[in-house]
Amino acid sequence: MSKNDDDAKDEFVYDLLKGRHDAQIERRQELDSKASNLMGYVTIVTGLTITLGTLSLSNMLQLPQLYIPYFIGIGSLLTSVIMALIASRVMDWVVVPDITKLKEEHSDKRYEKITIISQRIGEMWKSVESNHDKNQYKAKWIMYSWCFLVAGLIILVIFLGILVATNPTIEKVGS
Repeated sequence: MSKNDDDAKDEFVYDLLKGRHDAQIERRQELDSKASNLMGYVTIVTGLTITLGTLSLSNMLQLPQLYIPYFIGIGSLLTSVIMALIASRVMDWVVVPDITKLKEEHSDKRYEKITIISQRIGEMWKSVESNHDKNQYKAKWIMYSWCFLVAGLIILVIFLGILVATNPTIEKVGS
């Protein structure tokens, strides 16, 4: 193999890893945005539901078939908020030296540039793996948060169905 082939391979691997590294950083930003939006949405829904339950339904929440689904639904929504908080927490991200800057600094010395790129490729790969694992961790907590949100909303809809069915004083829509 010639020196030019080795240089071309190093450049190719560098370009691949740089793309993966940049993609992981972009994915982290997207996941943080999703977690923040989810947290805000669930907090509003939970606040409205607790306010409605406290002010309007407090005298109706005396039967177990009413207060059990109500509090399970609220608990599920609160769990969703906590999981979104876990997903959006600040983490330590591995950032490698700016390889583009290193390449430019050593462009007049061909052998040193390739040596530096070769040395940084391993460091960059570790960074990509670490950031990927952290992104997977965030994605897992966002998925759990969504599951608890959906479960909480379903349970609260069931609660409302039971409330309407068991309380004759509540007017039915269309009556």
